[in-house]
Amino acid sequence: MRILEIIAKSTEGVGLAQLSQSLVIPKTSLFNMLRPLVAEGYLLQLESGYVLGPSSLRLSFRASRHSAFLRSMRPALELYASRLGETTAFVMLDETQAHTEYMEVAEGSRAIRYVVRAGETRPLYCTSAGLAVMAWQPAHQVTQYLETTDLQKVTPQTVIDRAAIMEKLEIIRREGVCVTKGEYSEDVCGIAAPVFCRPRPDLAVGAVTTGIPMHRATVSQDFYTNLVKKAAADISAELVRSYAPS
Repeated sequence: MRILEIIAKSTEGVGLAQLSQSLVIPKTSLFNMLRPLVAEGYLLQLESGYVLGPSSLRLSFRASRHSAFLRSMRPALELYASRLGETTAFVMLDETQAHTEYMEVAEGSRAIRYVVRAGETRPLYCTSAGLAVMAWQPAHQVTQYLETTDLQKVTPQTVIDRAAIMEKLEIIRREGVCVTKGEYSEDVCGIAAPVFCRPRPDLAVGAVTTGIPMHRATVSQDFYTNLVKKAAADISAELVRSYAPS
């Protein structure tokens, strides 16, 4: 727990030597403690050092269901669901780190709309939210996921070529948003943008996503895309404030 506390206070990452000095633990012994935390996703090992991983952040969200941050997230999602007229959600990597899990969902107002419940999961490779989160994960983690995951066609539009997925991730990083059309549900366009909890946007902790019937998305894609990016930026700003080191 002290390891997690020290790393949680850093916005840049904490190296092994710094951790060893702070905890007064030999590097070899400390490294053996860090390995299972990395394996389970509680920590990520980046070039700058160790940072909190998705499992730590997911645990903190669940443990603080009634925290100020989550109380503020719900109105934000409802606001953008109202502006979009479509179901809007916040997702994170689940325990397997091979799926996204819907953490909070605000229903859209349209009679015909995308329906999903908090707690449901979706694969990374064929959903807008999954791809948006995956685009801002460490390169080795993305490579391992693509090499070990059985990529199957969910619909005729599902992209399962690994090289094509890598190219798509580059586009997502460049544009700051992911749009999928019928790759998971044939009649649904998914739009998602990454959410960050550090001022430096190089590791997504989740994404804001919306699902739109294809006929509506085709007519107003730019409108939907801009609003989803704005929603993700607003929630990222709230997260940065909530998790800023004291």
